[in-house]
Amino acid sequence: MLDSSSAAPLVVAGLRKTFAIGGGLLQPRREIVAVNGVSFEVAAGRNFGIIGESGSGKTTIARILLGLESATSGDVMFFGERFARSRRATERLAHARRIQMVFQDPYSSLDPRQTIGDGLRELLRLYDTEHVDHECQQLLDKVGISRALAAALPRRLSGGQRQRVAIARALAAKPRFILLDEAVASLDVSIQAQILNMLADIQKDSSVQYILISHNLAVVRQLTDDCIVMHRGAIVERGATEDVLANPQHEYTAQLRNSIPNPEKPLQ
Repeated sequence: MLDSSSAAPLVVAGLRKTFAIGGGLLQPRREIVAVNGVSFEVAAGRNFGIIGESGSGKTTIARILLGLESATSGDVMFFGERFARSRRATERLAHARRIQMVFQDPYSSLDPRQTIGDGLRELLRLYDTEHVDHECQQLLDKVGISRALAAALPRRLSGGQRQRVAIARALAAKPRFILLDEAVASLDVSIQAQILNMLADIQKDSSVQYILISHNLAVVRQLTDDCIVMHRGAIVERGATEDVLANPQHEYTAQLRNSIPNPEKPLQ
């Protein structure tokens, strides 16, 4: 893990997100609260976990951080500047340099008609990168994709290889944060371990920080330094990841901890 430094580069304060449903002739309009008063900081040089089951609000937070959703209220600050969702291409591109996303299944985000190398070079040109071919090969080397696979279409790649390509695509923007949304959940355990080790190696040579969204406590423990636990849109526990998972103080966190198979076995 990286050493912590000065002021937090990401601060979330009083974040609230509601969704309106209904409003037709037979169904009155009502609001669903997806995120309710969430506040946290991601300290410089520390990886951060957002833990929770489906429906806990963690993916809604991710979409707000990425600019895919607007908050109903509250603030998101990147490097001391308030972030607001924008439709302007220049502002969206600038935000892409702050934070990138790796999804659980990257296959749908890859153009099935475009080779892996061509897709990555296209992104690098978008970010005004010089020496595109050289940087493309450097990124592929970094994530363990061979020159032969650079000329392949996505359908030729395994799930683990596609996830490596997704990570390379996220790195192309040279972002400060990469948000990993259940990014290894669909992979078998041995491939999960390879990807997590690769992410740790990448971090040793860069300033990137990871924000991990997951219900898998073993993965959260391996990759993150600090975490929050979400339940029904609110934070129920927070702290250093090791402390939260080793000695949960909230009943919901304890339930998540106890739901791991063979709970007497230490997390790896």
